[in-house]
Amino acid sequence: MPKPLLIPPAAEADRDSVEVGRLWKTRSGFHVSLLPHAWSDPAAWGIALHDLAAHLARAISQSGGEADAVLERIFEGFDAERAHPTDEPRGGSTE
Repeated sequence: MPKPLLIPPAAEADRDSVEVGRLWKTRSGFHVSLLPHAWSDPAAWGIALHDLAAHLARAISQSGGEADAVLERIFEGFDAERAHPTDEPRGGSTE
């Protein structure tokens, strides 16, 4: 199993920082642990998800490809999943 991801230095240095989510890829699909009420407005999650996608595209592009093209491909996957979900979320909040 890969070692845990590092906490970003800015988050480590900010004593008020809060982890808002984790995502695991398993044989049975994706599993998440979330802090669903980290923001009072759910639209903030949209901003966070977009920022996450942009960071991911930039990281992927470092091994080849253009970040904009990678980001567009991520959005294609997002749109396809919205149009035709491959599964339904299960579980609940333990917050």
